[in-house]
Parts: sequence; C-alpha cells; structure tokens
Amino acid sequence: MEISKPAEKTLQKLWIYWVYLEGNSKVQKKLHDETVIKELENLKLIEPKFNEIYLTPEGFEESRKIINRCKLSEKSKKIIHEVLL
Repeated sequence: MEISKPAEKTLQKLWIYWVYLEGNSKVQKKLHDETVIKELENLKLIEPKFNEIYLTPEGFEESRKIINRCKLSEKSKKIIHEVLL
C-alpha cells in the first residue's frame, strides 16, 4: 500500500492515541491536514465522522506496521552507533 509520509505520520499519531488512550481513537479532524485526511479516507484506513477521526481495522493494522518499522529503524540506528564506536 502506497501512503505518503504525512499520511504515515497521521496514522502513527492515531495508533498512539488508540494504544495509550485505551481504545479511544477519536481525534479532532482539525488537528490534521485535510489532504492527508482525504488520502487516508480514500485508502479506507480512517473513518471521519463529524469532527472526529476513527481508525478502521485496516487502518489500525497499517498504523501498527508503521510503528513497528519506526521502532526497528531506531533499534538499527542504535546498533550501528554501538558498532561504529
């Protein structure tokens, strides 16, 4: 699935809200760029309702993958740093 970088960042935020706010994926639409919202909506990753955004099951899974890639990237950077020192 091809997602723009700003859309990936938005999915990361939504996943963090979901996990750390214990299932509350409601986020105000005004906090995010309208073009990003449209992109994610067209990909069926979010479901905007009124002024709130909800992750779809597909959106939750995609955002989890993005978070895991970021964590892996951070771990890789630390390992490379350790090896080079």
